[in-house]
Amino acid sequence: MSSARATTSSTRARGRPAGGDIHDGLSISLASRWPLGEVQNPDLNVTPRTAEFAGGTIIAEVFVPEPIGALPFVDHLPNWRLTFEHERELQTAIVGSLLAAGYGGHAWGNVAYR
Repeated sequence: MSSARATTSSTRARGRPAGGDIHDGLSISLASRWPLGEVQNPDLNVTPRTAEFAGGTIIAEVFVPEPIGALPFVDHLPNWRLTFEHERELQTAIVGSLLAAGYGGHAWGNVAYR
């Protein structure tokens, strides 16, 4: 039996005002033919410089058929501005910490993500 589910991450949905990079219709999405478990959308607004940033991250537990089983799916869109290395490092650390801490009953310590 196949199941489909989609989820979207939007900065506007988190109550961030329009301006800078934030416009209606900007978001990241995940659609899967396999069932999804826990889905997280961490806030990447880490410094005042990222207040007008339209990036985000979706972390989802995807239940792939056996023998594989549950897998983490991460779509990570950190701040793109060239001079924002510090913010990108903080944003990536947030996502890495969530994966290492685990969710959905799993600790995802060894994960490669984009």
